[in-house]
Amino acid sequence: MTFRIAKNIPLSGLGYDIHSAMGIPPLPPLPVAPWMIMAVNPLSEQFLTGKFTRLVTNEGMGSMLWRSDRKPLQPHVCVTGPYVATPTTALLPIASQAKFWLPAFSIKEVQEGALSGGKTPIAVCFPAYMMAVQSCQDINGWGFVLPNTILFTLMSTRVVNVVMADFAAGMIGMLTDVVSNLIASGFGKGIGLPDSFAGGVAGALMNDAITGMGLYSGTLNSDNGEQQGFTIAMVGLTSGLGVANAVSFLGGNWANSVGQAGQPPEPAPAPAPSGG
Repeated sequence: MTFRIAKNIPLSGLGYDIHSAMGIPPLPPLPVAPWMIMAVNPLSEQFLTGKFTRLVTNEGMGSMLWRSDRKPLQPHVCVTGPYVATPTTALLPIASQAKFWLPAFSIKEVQEGALSGGKTPIAVCFPAYMMAVQSCQDINGWGFVLPNTILFTLMSTRVVNVVMADFAAGMIGMLTDVVSNLIASGFGKGIGLPDSFAGGVAGALMNDAITGMGLYSGTLNSDNGEQQGFTIAMVGLTSGLGVANAVSFLGGNWANSVGQAGQPPEPAPAPAPSGG
């Protein structure tokens, strides 16, 4: 299947999220409420959680890399009328997410962004210059992700073939985020984070830490030993969150191995013409 290579930077995004909602008394808290995410702020993507390259350019633009995340500071609006202006409106942008989940392993480029690294598969979008990216969700404080946000990208004529191994690697990476986020949620509940704004901030920051570790380690390629070593060290230094870090690291490496192993073989070089 032919997809376009996603260009740096994505323009904007819009999605429908599921989140809890704190009510201003006398409104009760809602364990599940519908929210609209507007992935319009590029600052954290460029300086905190972005994965892109400008070393290789086409049409004067760099390329996005797999697992690049627009991440914090994306506004949310609750679409359940009385809850529009609750404290959750200020809380959700702390751990917001809009992450490219689909790679193309046939093209890898050196990672720039907030943390430079080795060669990483590029991110792709649909031919119509948009992509369904994974975004943050939670039900009663249990966090996970779903690919239900649309991110619009810059126009480009650069295309690449995406095979089933790329889809499989993307799904493994997304499932890894689901599991690691659920583990982090359980850890937060286990240490007794309160169901309050302060507890929500602490939980959101833990979520950011976990997804950040996965972003820069397990979802990179195995030739990136320094960053993988960094995450292994963090697993041992983060107490109960180390389990979620380990899941992120191992799942990311599994996704890499599946994506790489399923690529079609390189065509054999044409034989040199014989003299006569």
